[in-house]
Amino acid sequence: MKNQEIKFRNQNQNYSILIGKNVINLLSKKIKSLCPKAKKVAIILDSGIPNKFKKIIQAKLKNYDLLILPFIPNEKKNQLKL
Repeated sequence: MKNQEIKFRNQNQNYSILIGKNVINLLSKKIKSLCPKAKKVAIILDSGIPNKFKKIIQAKLKNYDLLILPFIPNEKKNQLKL
């Protein structure tokens, strides 16, 4: 999978969403380039991600106040009622 960056903009703030292979290695550089003054970072991860990857992310982003939020994928929530 090719790495992708989705940029989300609302009235008050901008967000970037990184998707792809080996984006863990790009996180620190991307955060510094997008938000050089940032001290707090929130990461949203699929709940199925192994703990070893969460530990790697925490180690790579040790200079930030990190908040990891679990995302629980559920197809039932995504189905439309007809």
